[in-house]
Amino acid sequence: MKIVNYFLVGLLYLPVNSWASHEILSGLQCTSISVEEDNNAQLCVINLFGETEWFIFSNAGNRRLEIVPNSMSIVSEFIVSPLQQYVAINSVGEGHPIIDFIELKNLLDDKEPNILMSINPYPGVVNMVGWVGERLLITSDSLISDKNQTLKTE
Repeated sequence: MKIVNYFLVGLLYLPVNSWASHEILSGLQCTSISVEEDNNAQLCVINLFGETEWFIFSNAGNRRLEIVPNSMSIVSEFIVSPLQQYVAINSVGEGHPIIDFIELKNLLDDKEPNILMSINPYPGVVNMVGWVGERLLITSDSLISDKNQTLKTE
């Protein structure tokens, strides 16, 4: 009986992912997108023990994306821009968050989703507030423009 109790306690702690703020990250996240003629499609990401899998669920059929963004190991949040041109991905690796920007079209077409820009606040934290037009509003507890020189020119 003791062996079963220890096993159950161990299972309770295994799937919990957390990062610097001790926030428990969602396992499955989805957002609505338009794919071809389907306005009810969903772009989804699932966090699985240190890696992520991306999917598209639509009326035309569900599929797993073979070529995925080269973000950190756990996706804490992703937001598609209003015109569905970009995806901002807030991901975490070893407790450190980073935001990557990719083109949505490349991701949907199973083409290499090159990272257009990254925001790395190390050793600070960065969070996404939301899109304002095609610009992403973020918050950070550190001055990120000094650490991310491309932000001064983009």
